[in-house]
Amino acid sequence: MSRRRSCSCFSAPTSPVGFVVLPKRAVADPEEVDRVRAVLDRRLVRADDAEAPGSPRSRGRAVGRGVASVGLLLLGLLLFFFAFAAVQHAAHPDRFPGIQNNTAPISAVMLGLGALAVAGAWWFVWRMTAMRIVTAVLAVLVLLAGGAVLYRVGPMLHCWGSDRIARGPEGAYVCYDF
Repeated sequence: MSRRRSCSCFSAPTSPVGFVVLPKRAVADPEEVDRVRAVLDRRLVRADDAEAPGSPRSRGRAVGRGVASVGLLLLGLLLFFFAFAAVQHAAHPDRFPGIQNNTAPISAVMLGLGALAVAGAWWFVWRMTAMRIVTAVLAVLVLLAGGAVLYRVGPMLHCWGSDRIARGPEGAYVCYDF
């Protein structure tokens, strides 16, 4: 009958950081100790090599993630602006009368890419509490701008496959294929 030895654990079972005592006397051979060390070295990070949360390297990565998040939010805002600019001719028939090029599909693609950029910005900071709040506020503002563009582009999307588009007298968009 084998006797099971219990280990001394100094952290909570759900904690990602732990300390477990493995007695050397549990192995029969000194070579077995080296094999156990080799397995542990392949699977675990030593405490000496682990990155401390307040270390300069850790802060540098946090700053990098924050900068990347802000950059993606600005990219999303820029894509939403281009999506808005792409439909200006068709959206204002009083300033630009007649049949216009159908740029609604291009605008819809830019809206999708802008939404992906905002989601990417959130992904960069999902573990950083302070930046997550700042990113959420900025993302809401950027997504409101995207919603305004979608409100403008939405009525044009039924002409997705058409080359040209014009605004009829009642305000609806008419599709033309030449």
